[in-house]
Amino acid sequence: MTDLLIFHIGRKEKDRISIIHMPYGVLLSCDMLNKNGISCKIFNAAAEISAGKKFSLTNIIKKYEPKILGFTLQWHSQMLDTFKEIRKIKKAFPDKKIIMGGITAYFFSKEILKREKAVDFIIRGDPEIPLLKLCRKIKYGERDFNNIENLSYRENKKIKENPIKYSIDEKTFSSLNYSNFDYIINKNSVFKVSNNFWVGIKNNKIFYPEPFKKRFFYITSRGCFYKCSYCSAANYHLFCGRKKPVYKSPESTAKDIKKILNQGIDNIYFPTFPDTDNKNNFYIKLFKILRKKKISFNCTIDCFKLPDKNFIDSFYKTFKNNLSDSFIVISPDSFDEEIRIKNKNQNYTNKELLALLLKAYALGIKIRLYLIAGLPFSNKKTFIENILYSKKLYAFKNLEIINNTVPIEPFSPLFLNPKKYDVKIKCKTFKNFIFKKSGDLGYSTKNMSEKNIFNLIKIFNEEMSKVSQDFHPIEIRNTN
Repeated sequence: MTDLLIFHIGRKEKDRISIIHMPYGVLLSCDMLNKNGISCKIFNAAAEISAGKKFSLTNIIKKYEPKILGFTLQWHSQMLDTFKEIRKIKKAFPDKKIIMGGITAYFFSKEILKREKAVDFIIRGDPEIPLLKLCRKIKYGERDFNNIENLSYRENKKIKENPIKYSIDEKTFSSLNYSNFDYIINKNSVFKVSNNFWVGIKNNKIFYPEPFKKRFFYITSRGCFYKCSYCSAANYHLFCGRKKPVYKSPESTAKDIKKILNQGIDNIYFPTFPDTDNKNNFYIKLFKILRKKKISFNCTIDCFKLPDKNFIDSFYKTFKNNLSDSFIVISPDSFDEEIRIKNKNQNYTNKELLALLLKAYALGIKIRLYLIAGLPFSNKKTFIENILYSKKLYAFKNLEIINNTVPIEPFSPLFLNPKKYDVKIKCKTFKNFIFKKSGDLGYSTKNMSEKNIFNLIKIFNEEMSKVSQDFHPIEIRNTN
């Protein structure tokens, strides 16, 4: 018998399954609960379908007999399928209390509680302590939820939103682990598909765009210094009451990573790099500990800023025996420096980027650059400039360049302030987001329609294929 069973529902369409990865912070919440007397398990339904397994959520609930059910709602593309499943489950188990959490759940908390009667509670922002308090009250039959921070719920048919007073601190963050994979009921399916962001469906058979590897996404921090026009992160963390990023300690992270590697993970992906001024030097400290403990692995790390020489040197020293399957990911977004600073608030130059690429090339470090088509203020001229500059950069044999789109996101500056970015928002309401097709951007810029943007990506892929036999364009359809 389990107190809380958390489900992650992805999005299933005729030709694909997407949102396969659950937000891995749910493992920390699960760890917090299990360490404090509330038994908790996780079932990733999207991964189970993607692994080709048949199952029934009803049967899983009957087997584990949870009193409380949780659902992740991190990304808006989950909404349609998630609410369908919640309604079915509430009908079958009317006495089960249902909790939701995640960025999208926070943004639409009032709308969800107003429209989706099957949902009982929403936790806005960091969930660890509020979720623990809520589960204790439900478990022991208490009905007063006024003192639970970050909580939205109904009381006497009215929606109540308790103040945002909790955000995780370093001590709590460092005390919790990602490595307790036994919390995941279907962990084998989760790691079978972990190297893919989506899987395809053709003739009723599932195919995988990426080869089989066990990959884990390790979140080392919460919070973001940057305010990219298209991203929810910075605004979301402000709404969470976080004044600056909080880090898991390097010591705790290294210990956790060792446990993860002992469970057969091939690649660890660090999708957060919040260290803008290098005063914290989190990764430099972490890499030093990894070398001291002789912990090495295939590593991919997202650098939302331009990493400096010390970082490159430290990365090389730590992963020099794993460079064939390790990457540093940098997102200049555009090679037009003016557009970059307007959309990312980062003012590094192409000359500085080139110097970094030369340094990485000399050390044999693979670099992956991400560009974004359809950024505010961009046009066909700047797009052609991106193609020309990309062709020049392909002289580096250790380089990949990916040009993609980013859909409209709640909490993003672009969504909250479209006039500033001179964009026209098509996806404005809760209902719009629920029924938005996964291939839609949800906005157009002053200079380009959605159709223009997707056509330009096709041109980019065609042009890049001419200059590099190793160029493999990713599918341009958005899968978020």
